[in-house]
Amino acid sequence: LHNFRSMSGLEIKAGKSNPVYAGDVAELKIILHNDSVLPRINLFLITNNAKPLQVYVAPKQRTVATLKIKTQKRGWQSIGTLTVVSYFPIGLFRAWSPINLAQRLLVYPKPCKKTSITPETNLAGKNAKVVTQEGDDFFGLDRYQYGDSMRRIHWKAFAKGQGIQSKRYGNDDSPQLILDLEQTPGDSLESRISLLCRWIIDLETSNAKYGLRLPQSLIEPNSGMSHLARCLRELALL
Repeated sequence: LHNFRSMSGLEIKAGKSNPVYAGDVAELKIILHNDSVLPRINLFLITNNAKPLQVYVAPKQRTVATLKIKTQKRGWQSIGTLTVVSYFPIGLFRAWSPINLAQRLLVYPKPCKKTSITPETNLAGKNAKVVTQEGDDFFGLDRYQYGDSMRRIHWKAFAKGQGIQSKRYGNDDSPQLILDLEQTPGDSLESRISLLCRWIIDLETSNAKYGLRLPQSLIEPNSGMSHLARCLRELALL
């Protein structure tokens, strides 16, 4: 009877979870609300791809528990059934309740490791299309300074051992890159998506404006965290 009462009337719902990259551990928020005067002791939350989590919910209180979920591949990852288990009061009996919260996690592609292949390599057509504003006249080369955009680095000079130099333009507006999946090098779709993911992260870090062309969509050049999330989501669900 005590074992059964330790779970009876407990309210459980799914909280918010943030996207992660494939292979990383996602945090799934579970909200437990105890509206009774009984403390909820020795409860466990169990689901796939996560270690069982022990929780305690005080009387008339709400607790937010965090399940650590292992991710495997990009796209939507279903959480499946969440099982709430009680061994209260002394572990002789086990009460459990399976719950389907219809919860899922968005998993971004796993970015490839740092590579010498950059979106600026062979700008004439292999990896990216450069969109420039009228009046963007090439001014010359200058010594690289911290904070300079990756797209302004003179890669040919760097390859010849001439150091890192940045291209300067008469107009302060910098070129914009449109990354194209079909023109991205790689021996498989997943390898190309992984490389695009790396480029997008690096371009965002350098405050560059970038766009993304996929078979069924085109994201115009922009920057910022919301733009980054949109591009990564499109890659994740491709």
